[in-house]
Amino acid sequence: MGTNFDIEDGTLRNTEEGTLFRSHATGQEVLFRGTRTHVGGWFVAPYGAFQLWGHIFIGRKWYQEGFCLRHYAHEYGHYMQECRLGHLRYLFRIALPSVWSVVRKPSRHAEKTFEQEATMLGRAYLRARQRNKYS
Repeated sequence: MGTNFDIEDGTLRNTEEGTLFRSHATGQEVLFRGTRTHVGGWFVAPYGAFQLWGHIFIGRKWYQEGFCLRHYAHEYGHYMQECRLGHLRYLFRIALPSVWSVVRKPSRHAEKTFEQEATMLGRAYLRARQRNKYS
């Protein structure tokens, strides 16, 4: 169960409760409840990442060349969206439109409302957990 993934600013570790991040610099930990992390796979773009059904997938090249905590928090924001909307609504309102956005106009992908919301949700979660070191 305890698979470790070293990212730019720390280590992600799959636990029974979710994915635990531990900072290289400070040792501070943040638990991303309910998620499992995976790197690579034939269905993951080399420089892509996505979240589906509580699984966060990171492309091999991005993982090797600079994936960091803020990127992970963004994907966790998508997990929070899925929890709020339910699996099917999330799939059709966010996941599929997100894929279409990346394929059609990658340079404008981050401007999409659902992407901005995921970033906001992930950052808020991270800030709240970093203030409370026992999260």
